[in-house]
Amino acid sequence: MSGIGHKIGKRNPRKAYPVDSGFFYAVAGNHEEGRLLECAVFLELRRRLRPGEEISYWKGRSRKEVDFLIRRGSDIREAIQVCYDMIDPKTMAREVDALTRCLDELKASTGKIIAMRTAVNGPGDESPHRRCS
Repeated sequence: MSGIGHKIGKRNPRKAYPVDSGFFYAVAGNHEEGRLLECAVFLELRRRLRPGEEISYWKGRSRKEVDFLIRRGSDIREAIQVCYDMIDPKTMAREVDALTRCLDELKASTGKIIAMRTAVNGPGDESPHRRCS
């Protein structure tokens, strides 16, 4: 998966996502939840791709990065940021800032953050941590 830099057409290095998440454990000897979640999201996005769409990522002038762009040519359909744990307000601010900068820079209108743990509760959610899908 290649990335889009702060100038459209500028390529950033490729990112690799293994099909088997056990690969991370075999290589690193641990399981980093954030990396595993990002890998799972990539595999699901790849499964849902429509003909002519591709997955890439964005890295901006400020060195901030958004994990996934779903695009058709230069048209950005969606920007997606993945973060395992957004309970810390600083982490939430960082992830939202990166996504907002990406959307502004690429003039895209749709973005989302996928997180497993957040301090933001949805309607009717009594728990301090909410699982998001």
